[in-house]
Amino acid sequence: MLEDYLIVISNINSNSNNGFINMNINYRNQKNFLFFQTIEKLQREIECLNGRIGQLKEESETTKECFEAEKTHWIDEKEKVIRYQKQLQLNYVQVDIYIL
Repeated sequence: MLEDYLIVISNINSNSNNGFINMNINYRNQKNFLFFQTIEKLQREIECLNGRIGQLKEESETTKECFEAEKTHWIDEKEKVIRYQKQLQLNYVQVDIYIL
């Protein structure tokens, strides 16, 4: 992007031992350079955020799978408890009938 600079060299002073060079940078091209620099920075940020989104999607999917497995486990446990309670109730009714 540096090639977008328009550099004008003027006033070379040969009377000085070091030589003096006055450089004028065209403001519009400098502004374009900063604009492109900002765009590149934002593109890097977008790439980083897209990577993070991918990670979060994977984590979300893993969490969902774990939740579904846990839900299935607890539904099975609930059904076992209900069957056990029904069996206890039947046994109680049978004992009650037997005692009468």
